[in-house]
Amino acid sequence: MSTLDAVYADTDELLTRLGISRSSFDDPDAYIHAIVMYQLFEEAAEATNDIHLLGKLGVKMAVSNWPPLVDAAKEAKTLGSFLTAVVIAATEHSSSTEHHLDIHGKSALMSGKRYFETPFVPAQIDAFFACLFSEIVARSVGSKWSAANTMITVSDPNALPDDFKGSKPIKGDRFGHRVAFPAEWLNLEFSKEGYFQVPVDDGGERKPPRSLTESVSEALRPHVDAGFLSNNKAAEIFGLSEQQLARKLRKEGTTLGKLLAELKRNRAEELLKEGDHSVTQVAEMLGYSDATSFAHAFKGWTGIPPSKIKKDI
Repeated sequence: MSTLDAVYADTDELLTRLGISRSSFDDPDAYIHAIVMYQLFEEAAEATNDIHLLGKLGVKMAVSNWPPLVDAAKEAKTLGSFLTAVVIAATEHSSSTEHHLDIHGKSALMSGKRYFETPFVPAQIDAFFACLFSEIVARSVGSKWSAANTMITVSDPNALPDDFKGSKPIKGDRFGHRVAFPAEWLNLEFSKEGYFQVPVDDGGERKPPRSLTESVSEALRPHVDAGFLSNNKAAEIFGLSEQQLARKLRKEGTTLGKLLAELKRNRAEELLKEGDHSVTQVAEMLGYSDATSFAHAFKGWTGIPPSKIKKDI
């Protein structure tokens, strides 16, 4: 959801169209059939015009603090022991796919086999797992990696990022993904150092793990100047009741009111500095009843009236 919200403004419309509630992703007791999730992935890629959407996410997840991988890495000594732990964890948590790590002579095969055939090509989910496991293997073996000694099979090779690991993926069926590589790599030492780290942004800065507060802010940001973003509407956009969201945010030491105030302040400053809108127009865009109420709020945030920013411009 965070990935999609960051690049697409109508995530909630997409979820509604598929009969999914955003709150389902935060509810451990919620159940959404795999086929619905696969459909979401395909439509998300189409909506964002990015056929590599889930493939790129798989690459990022390979070096993130994703709990299933972190747990598997705790006791791993070799790449083989790590992948074995991943297979066990993945199969325990999956209701639609059985994961395998097999050895055939000199070749090892990391694969996922679905229990059913999908009515459409599941390009995105196959690309996600293929990229995830290929990235793990490549990072583990380091300089020993060779595209000539690996083979990636997915339902739609076009869904893999361009020139992914120098490989030439082949087209498979709709039942799952396969990543084949030399079996001797399974005996290589598995180093956790620098592996499951906090993601690094483009500027080289390490990002903290994503919190609910960050996710809520990211989801609400596209709606903040629509003139109707009350606490109740904000909770509805995020897919929870106002009470549920308030309870979860309290655990992170903040409130929905504080988040909305911060979003409105930042957006107000942006709009005023752009110089295309009057103070009255900005007040209306941010949902204030009049310019006076907005000016009072803005001065409380910044210590200066909004008209001062307009004059400075």
